[in-house]
Amino acid sequence: MEEKFKTLATEEILGFKQGDISELAPESNNLGWLNLLTFQLILLLKRKLNLSASVQDLMFNKGMPCEALTFGAKGWQKGKVRVKITVEFCPDEPEVEQTSENNESETSPPESPLDDLRRQLLNHENQPNNS
Repeated sequence: MEEKFKTLATEEILGFKQGDISELAPESNNLGWLNLLTFQLILLLKRKLNLSASVQDLMFNKGMPCEALTFGAKGWQKGKVRVKITVEFCPDEPEVEQTSENNESETSPPESPLDDLRRQLLNHENQPNNS
């Protein structure tokens, strides 16, 4: 089964066991779990790189001047490189897909205990009157 990772928005929340993330956030509390917004995790990763503010601004925002030898190019090209950090999440158990009310789902919804009574009443109404 292929894992399905999806990119998280910067305001989504991640919870980590304290020991699993202590290398990134050693000063965090010792309550056992650390909750971070996705953008906070990205900031921790950038801080761990120990780059000056000006280099971080170039590397992650404006683009740092460089040359690149890319596939299909006829030689080195001058330009800028910028690094983007994305955080992706893959649930252990995939979410159940929602279907619209108008579409028939592959599995029928569970029967209500009143369904038998409804059928009996409909059958009784549809039978000819034997009086």
